[in-house]
Amino acid sequence: MPLVVGVFVAVAGVLLLIQPAVRSVTVFGVEAPPFVLAPAPLSLGLAIGTVGFFRRGERTVALAHGIGAVGFGAMFLATGIGGPTVLWFGIAVVLGGAVFLVVDVLRPD
Repeated sequence: MPLVVGVFVAVAGVLLLIQPAVRSVTVFGVEAPPFVLAPAPLSLGLAIGTVGFFRRGERTVALAHGIGAVGFGAMFLATGIGGPTVLWFGIAVVLGGAVFLVVDVLRPD
């Protein structure tokens, strides 16, 4: 499972890194900049990680992956429908997830 998640996250990273050299990528007949497509594999990888961590009983890590999957999925959806509200929702979810993780790490056991 970690290898599958890693591959999806790596694909997202490659899509971000090739942006300066590759101006557009054609997907299903539609041209889009690579960075616009990056949230899709990242969201999918995080969603798979959610299931994997939940099965192992690591609920906090699973929740963090799920929050990231929803947030980055919303960002990708926003690029498809052109909705700034959905984009801001995705950003808010990702930032909220980051705050959740910081609070969880700083919480005394």
